[in-house]
Amino acid sequence: MKSNKAAKLPAKSSEKIKVDMKKLDSVIRKALTEGFGHPCAVLGVLGRRFAVPSRSQGFPFFRVLCDCGKDGLKAVFVSGFYEGKMRTSINDVSKTNKMVKTLLARIERKTARAAAKLAGEKAAPKKSEVAK
Repeated sequence: MKSNKAAKLPAKSSEKIKVDMKKLDSVIRKALTEGFGHPCAVLGVLGRRFAVPSRSQGFPFFRVLCDCGKDGLKAVFVSGFYEGKMRTSINDVSKTNKMVKTLLARIERKTARAAAKLAGEKAAPKKSEVAK
């Protein structure tokens, strides 16, 4: 007979668990390299939860968006922090997904802002030149 994990969990939890972000990053990069044979760019975080497991909120997880070149956009889902063994799964992502669309728009805005700032610095004379 299977035991029901959810029945043993508390109803709600606000206690946070500590996660080594360097280890999490290495697990993600290792999964991507093994899956695609080359390193893939991590674009940003799609979702995260670092609280103790509970019935209302589930188990801790970390989900990132990656650009895998010719393979397209992928989401890497990492879980298992609470048990001490991190597990990963890689899934296709649709650009029409609300979280993905929001993250891509934020990246585009940051890129455009950085490009405008760089162009403005090149066009504007330096203060030391104006003073002479």
